[in-house]
Amino acid sequence: YFQEIAEKPKRSKNDEGKLLDIRLWIAGFMLTTTTVFTMILLQSGNLNVVSFIVMITLLILGLIYAVPPFLIASTGYSEFVMTVMITILYPIIGYQFQSNELSRLVPMVAFPLFALHLAMMIIRRFSSYAQDLKINPKSLLVRMGWRNGLQLHNFLILGGYLLLGLGNVMGLPLSVTWPGFISLPLGIFQIWYLIRIGEGAAPNWRLLTLNSFAIFALTTYILTFSFWTN
Repeated sequence: YFQEIAEKPKRSKNDEGKLLDIRLWIAGFMLTTTTVFTMILLQSGNLNVVSFIVMITLLILGLIYAVPPFLIASTGYSEFVMTVMITILYPIIGYQFQSNELSRLVPMVAFPLFALHLAMMIIRRFSSYAQDLKINPKSLLVRMGWRNGLQLHNFLILGGYLLLGLGNVMGLPLSVTWPGFISLPLGIFQIWYLIRIGEGAAPNWRLLTLNSFAIFALTTYILTFSFWTN
């Protein structure tokens, strides 16, 4: 499967120009909106030191992710940076806005979600692996190789649930912990299927991508709902 190199369809310069204009407008709108909300938080006194540091960190990571000369979106670090932003920094700042304090429960939930989200990002790369071999040799999956990618993905899925269980040992309430394991059967299926692929079975990347998204989204929703109701 991975030896077949697919040709990437080329866009015309006109299409690329229009796409760039749209992205610039979206970026400008988001930056303006963020600035307005930041000023509102400053005026209301709800922006503490931790929240401000996290917001600056998000801004810096966003810039190095998409803006030259860094532009890590096309490197092997993009999946890691995106996962840190979504599963660690956003929960921290969200909790800060609600309670104005930093709770030890946040990392107990954030680190399992970090593992599940990074596994999802890796799976998304498998469907374009053949193309990346030719046009994006710096991507994470190409750098580590598809077999190592399979192993890392399975380790992350398993590690995510182990970290969730460890969180319960360290003080995360059982009423929050156990619902997070509802998605475990999907995780077991994902690991089993990838082991089969490693042994030579035909892959269905669309199914695996949807399943990996379901694992992360379902776990995130259930944990969030558990916090709301407990």
